Amino acid sequence: MSQLGYMMLALGMGTYRATLFHLITHAYSKVLLFLVFGPIIHFMEVIGRYSP
Repeated sequence: MSQLGYMMLALGMGTYRATLFHLITHAYSKVLLFLVFGPIIHFMEVIGRYSP
């Protein structure tokens, strides 16, 4: 929520390029986070099944 607030603040100040840059970099980092942690969680579940 705070990141959205920063984007709205930047829009209110009229810095559209900064807002767009923040939106793109934030979205890119979230996508990478989910793409990386999905396989890690799956791998940990598979290891948990076969450990004694």
